[in-house]
Amino acid sequence: MAELKPCLLLLFWVVAVVFTIAGTLATSDSYCFSFTWLGPKWNNESQGNGSCQHLNEKPEVCMDPLVITYDGTPPNMTWLWKKYKKTEIGCRHSENEACVKFTYYYNGGVENITYMCARVTVDSDYAMSSGCVTSYVGGHIKEVCACQPYSIADFPCNRAAALPPSLLLLALLLFSFLLVPIA
Repeated sequence: MAELKPCLLLLFWVVAVVFTIAGTLATSDSYCFSFTWLGPKWNNESQGNGSCQHLNEKPEVCMDPLVITYDGTPPNMTWLWKKYKKTEIGCRHSENEACVKFTYYYNGGVENITYMCARVTVDSDYAMSSGCVTSYVGGHIKEVCACQPYSIADFPCNRAAALPPSLLLLALLLFSFLLVPIA
């Protein structure tokens, strides 16, 4: 047991440092994607003037700028992030918000997706800072996913439905090997 105490003490300090670093990274100059992809009904032949305000069939949640793709497939997020300025397709994350992705499905397919910085409250009960919730309304499936960005990644976390693992979990996994005695 005496051999285990130094490892536990080291683990305690590592977790404390990870929490400190994670708190700093999460709040320093991190961005979320902020735009609406209009879905597969829109492609390079669609007519429109490019703003939520002037759409005839506006999505329930809409955020300018509007994005369409040549073939109606979801946009290449890496290409968007490299081609445009952060402020053109993103929003600066603030401490009390999450990076959010609203996805609307109908008949098994994606109707549209909106990305934004927002506060999400689930069932008027609690604030959601990470994870996903799904609701079924009138034949539509509405999925809301939230995540907390880290500026070290320099890529918004609300790019996909799958959320990245937390730094704490990764640190605990890496340093759990310190507790295993080496023969």
